[in-house]
Amino acid sequence: PGVAAMSFDIAYDESKLELLSVTENDVLGGIVVPPESMSSPATVAWLSGAKDYTVSEIDMWTLTFRVKDSENSGATEITVSYEEGNITNQKGENVDFYVSNGTLNLVNYVPGDINGDLTTNMKDVVLLMQYVAKWDVSVNEAALDVNADSSVNMKDVVLLMQYVAKWDVIIY
Repeated sequence: PGVAAMSFDIAYDESKLELLSVTENDVLGGIVVPPESMSSPATVAWLSGAKDYTVSEIDMWTLTFRVKDSENSGATEITVSYEEGNITNQKGENVDFYVSNGTLNLVNYVPGDINGDLTTNMKDVVLLMQYVAKWDVSVNEAALDVNADSSVNMKDVVLLMQYVAKWDVIIY
């Protein structure tokens, strides 16, 4: 039916994460009011001001977190919720909204950093290739499986090379 204003609460585990920023993705325009406090739950509000916007699926904000302790690992949930009345159209009618929660997988390594120098570059591609070829090399084992298929092989070498060449790919 269209949306003119909305407000969401973003909750996360403060023992593992610190919310650093909430950045608008400029998909709708309007006015974004960032959280006054970055504590969980942080509230983000948006107002169009002039009209109802109708969209089927959008990424409204980008959340930037800092992991509090490098020993934290595993999955941690980010939840998004809203109270009735906090999503409305220009007529002041409630609008039902589907929100999607997310999960962050916390790891204590840099994905693709095969040599452990905290960067991902051609040195890592060469070292991964040597590892796959069964050379006797020292590697960061947690960073080897860059496609997350539970095996380390030439698929990982190709994907890491694409990543270093700045292709639109994701490594793990």
